[in-house]
Amino acid sequence: MERGIDVARWQGVISWDKVRDDDVHFAILKVTNKNNQPEEMFERNYSEASREKLPLGVYHYVYAKTVAQAKREARAIVKIIKGKKITCGVWLDMEDASLQKLRSRRLERIIEAQAGILKKAGYKTGIYCNKEWYDNVLDGKKLSRKYPFWIARYPISDHGEYMEDSQLNPRSYAKMWQYSSKGKVEGIKGNVDLDMAFVNLQELMRYEKPTAPDIRYKKGEVYTLKTDLKVRTGPGVKYRQKRRNQLTAEGKKHSYPQTMAVMKKGTRVTCKAVKYISGREIWMKTPSGWMAAVYDGKVYISK
Repeated sequence: MERGIDVARWQGVISWDKVRDDDVHFAILKVTNKNNQPEEMFERNYSEASREKLPLGVYHYVYAKTVAQAKREARAIVKIIKGKKITCGVWLDMEDASLQKLRSRRLERIIEAQAGILKKAGYKTGIYCNKEWYDNVLDGKKLSRKYPFWIARYPISDHGEYMEDSQLNPRSYAKMWQYSSKGKVEGIKGNVDLDMAFVNLQELMRYEKPTAPDIRYKKGEVYTLKTDLKVRTGPGVKYRQKRRNQLTAEGKKHSYPQTMAVMKKGTRVTCKAVKYISGREIWMKTPSGWMAAVYDGKVYISK
């Protein structure tokens, strides 16, 4: 386990050398403000904490109520942190009261939209919220299968102490616990949030440099499947998988004899259309349906 802090402009000017020497092993910095601009103290905090070689992550307070707004927020995050050494991930702060009115599925789509853009830029995403949001606003159990959670939960008498045996400890379902909002740390005037990471954050949230394969597909050209591929009704994993009886006669010959359509490795297919989601995700339409030509940076259909 490792103790850390999360900070924003409320902490004012921080003496990061003193922070580092006071049993603080990482810091999560607020990265954006409400206008999708750098948070007022972010650049200073990043520069000075980096000088002390503290592992750093960032958090973004989510205001988005639509997928389009979510994407704009995520692009702003990437723009601000691009080129910086962010080794403890990007955390989406889900607590704004206006979002509580939204259905959990809509909130999930907002999270997925932001996480998708962050992933393409090489950053892993976590979710910050309190226990109420985990249980009753978000579908916490479902989301935790895909994203690590950072849970805020304090005792009534909050004295800034970490209590391993506390009933409030979320270790069974979260990777990090914000256990106090009234912590005291050398180098910071006033209170600061204290966090306990139950895992090595730098391993969990490791930055992965994005790579985009240099490949272009042309309508009418013939290509080869490099692996078995599902056939879908549209260009993306959100579209349902076709049934085998929905394939062309030629498609059926090169698919497995089962209910759902899976084309065999080595099958030659003609490109009817191409959908470029990003350099790391490209979908090809064939006579039988859509298949992932490039997904998560891996090439599955080529010459």
